[in-house]
Amino acid sequence: MNNKRTENDIKQQKIMTRIYLILLTVSFLILILLTSLESETTLINESNPSLITYNNLQKSYLSSLQCPCSKTIISYKKFLSLSPIFHDICSSYLIENEWVDIMRSLSFTWKSKDWRRKLYSYFQLLSNLCQLSRKTTDESIQRFLSQSFVLSNIINENDFNKQFDTILDQFCQSTIIYFNLIIDAIQLLIQVDQPYTESAEHSVENDFLTNLHINIMKPNNKTVFQVKFILNEINDFNSTFIKCICAINPYCKSLNMINISELIIGENNPYNDIYLSSGLVSACSTMDSILYSTFECFYSKSNCLKFFLKYALQQIPIEYHSIWESKIHPFIYDSSSNRFSPNISIGIIIKNLMIENWNATLFYTHFYQSCAPNYCTYLEKRRVKTFIEVLITFVSMIGGLTASLHLITPYLLNIILNLLQWIKQKQQQSQRVHPKYSDRLKFLIRNLNTLFHSTIINLNIFRRRDFSSNLDQIRAKYLGQWATRLYIVLLVIGITIVILFTITQPRTITETFDKPSIDEYNHLLTIYGNKLECSCSFISSSYNKFVKIEPKFHEICLSTFISDQWRINMTLALVKNFSIYEQNDYRRFLSAHLQLLQGLCHLSIKLVNNSINQTLHSLFTTLQLLSNKNFQTRISSLIERSKSDAVKIFSDLFFLIRSINHGNNIMSTYGTNFQYIIPWTSFQGSYIPTQALFYDNQCSCSSQPNCSTQANFFIENSNKNISIKGLKIGCTPSESFLSSSLECFYDLSCIYLLHQYTNSTYSSIYLSAKMKRSSINTTINELTDNLFVDEWITKMNYISYFKQCSPSLCSYTYIQQFHLLYTINFLFAFQGGLTIILKWICPLLVAIIDKIHQYQTRRTNIIQPIQSSQEISSVETIQ
Repeated sequence: MNNKRTENDIKQQKIMTRIYLILLTVSFLILILLTSLESETTLINESNPSLITYNNLQKSYLSSLQCPCSKTIISYKKFLSLSPIFHDICSSYLIENEWVDIMRSLSFTWKSKDWRRKLYSYFQLLSNLCQLSRKTTDESIQRFLSQSFVLSNIINENDFNKQFDTILDQFCQSTIIYFNLIIDAIQLLIQVDQPYTESAEHSVENDFLTNLHINIMKPNNKTVFQVKFILNEINDFNSTFIKCICAINPYCKSLNMINISELIIGENNPYNDIYLSSGLVSACSTMDSILYSTFECFYSKSNCLKFFLKYALQQIPIEYHSIWESKIHPFIYDSSSNRFSPNISIGIIIKNLMIENWNATLFYTHFYQSCAPNYCTYLEKRRVKTFIEVLITFVSMIGGLTASLHLITPYLLNIILNLLQWIKQKQQQSQRVHPKYSDRLKFLIRNLNTLFHSTIINLNIFRRRDFSSNLDQIRAKYLGQWATRLYIVLLVIGITIVILFTITQPRTITETFDKPSIDEYNHLLTIYGNKLECSCSFISSSYNKFVKIEPKFHEICLSTFISDQWRINMTLALVKNFSIYEQNDYRRFLSAHLQLLQGLCHLSIKLVNNSINQTLHSLFTTLQLLSNKNFQTRISSLIERSKSDAVKIFSDLFFLIRSINHGNNIMSTYGTNFQYIIPWTSFQGSYIPTQALFYDNQCSCSSQPNCSTQANFFIENSNKNISIKGLKIGCTPSESFLSSSLECFYDLSCIYLLHQYTNSTYSSIYLSAKMKRSSINTTINELTDNLFVDEWITKMNYISYFKQCSPSLCSYTYIQQFHLLYTINFLFAFQGGLTIILKWICPLLVAIIDKIHQYQTRRTNIIQPIQSSQEISSVETIQ
């Protein structure tokens, strides 16, 4: 700008001012809009949130809220309590030691067929079962509460309740399943091995030893006792007819009967006035008797308890009855608080751990306090700058923008005017001469170059007052041009440095993608890889929503060989008490082996299905969506762990029960592991001496439980034996069958042999030998160790998992090295301040440099001293 005031100059200055204002307004509007409308996803931090604050944040920022726990490992006992309530029987006087001792002392006063004789064992076993239930439950609860909940971020109350309801249900079910496994395994081995359980206190001189046949002989006037086991029988009470053999039929039972004629041992009165006790039955063992009975007799609405106490205490003087009756109270049933009705079988109650209510309580407040998050973070999409920040940015850019436009506008106008004038001249010339296009282009470039050069050379943005008012106009213009050049150089250097700084200065940027589909997620995953994070809308979902586990069991467990019908058909024609068969004839053990095979298959299938059900109904918790590969890996690991756990539980338990039975030398009524020494002549001792049996390789049943030999059919009146493929007999039916294989069931001729020697109806079924894991000579013990599972078929559906997770937001965080709008904003803000500084310092520097230059010039231009008179004379002489 200059101070010319001609009419043309004033007109140009008006145009220049309008252009300046237009450019300034447009520039401000563009920058303000870009700055104010720019938005980004910002990570917000909330320090030390209270539970109320967290709940409020949860409502607003469910998808992105994360509150890292200060304690990532929290013990269950800090926020969970379990106080199970047991069935009334477990707190009743009926199972107290005092009552059991009374029943034991009275047991000898009753006839062998009187149910009262076994009352003490009935209540003793109930007491043991209650203790086992309590101990199992207490230990399980203690182990459960000692576990820890591991989490990185706090979960909301709904997810907490949902997750722990499932965890508690899993815990209860797993405890019940394990307890049932114990009961079922014990019951199975009792049924198969038929242990001799008669009290050792009973005398051989009376009829109490119902499982022993004692033959008294007197050769040479000497009394000799021969003792032989008899398989347990359940008789019709009014006859001697054998109604049910326990070794063949595991479901033998009859109603309990009490002789109310006050008949005691030594009297010859016949039984009469038989009372059938309500809900109480007799079965093959005390365990079976309890499992098949109900507690109906002991409830207040039944009169059974009054009669029960009357005749249970029949041998005690009447004046003492009130003492015991005051301690025994009837059970009271309340449908609102009691889980088990009076007529439900005791077996169902026992298999539910005798627990009426688990009484579990969750405390979310304690859980939150234990987690104690120090801060919460959440993503919020907001404007990059607030109104105040936009205003500050606007003010900071005023200086730079006005200075730039103040500098550019005059020369922009001159360029435009000169260009218009040149175009006008060219148009006039083109009317006269039409030069070539290339010549015109070269001429235009040359003129523009000349114009640019002259503009830069003559450019002056400073006024005379910026230097000194004492300078003349020409000198001030000269210094102004140099100051302008210095200003431009320093401005360019400063802007270059700022640009380089903003380019190299990294910024953390988070890009978000709302509710991506499975295809969009896969596309983003291929681009961003493991850096992509997607928050699940539902962090917990049960495995059965996206996983299927189908066990393929061994063919034997799916065949008719394990059915009751096939077993009954095979044993129907056999002599019921096996008395005519040789001791080692396989016909004596066939029913036991088939029952064990059936029981092992049922236990294995039940345990496997329960394990699968427990696994599939447990919660799969993921805060972030897993990739397909990580999903497959994690699910496969879980399934393998579940399989190994199920196998280990069954193998360990079965081995423990077998070891206890062998360690206690429990005798089988099959007479296969121990037998009484024959002949036995001394009646003075308190016990009958026994000896262990030996099998192949001189294996003794006292040292090894699994001694065995080849199974054979013994032909009557012949020394010929018919061996049976793969099957063995040994110390007990259970141990011998575990050492056997299923080879016979793959051979139709072997199956025909079984039918032939059991006189059973022939069937042509056999196994097909299509197995992946086992062979036809694999032992039953090896099959049991694998739970009779030939193959585990697992199907995982990642798409279903994706839908269950339902990611509401995916984010990708990266480091940005350059951002155009940020650079422009920063550049203008920096330029405003830099322009002010340079406009002040550049004239000062040029003035200083000019004064230094003038000072040096004056020193070099000092006048030299006048020559001496001698030198002048010499010069004149020469002339």
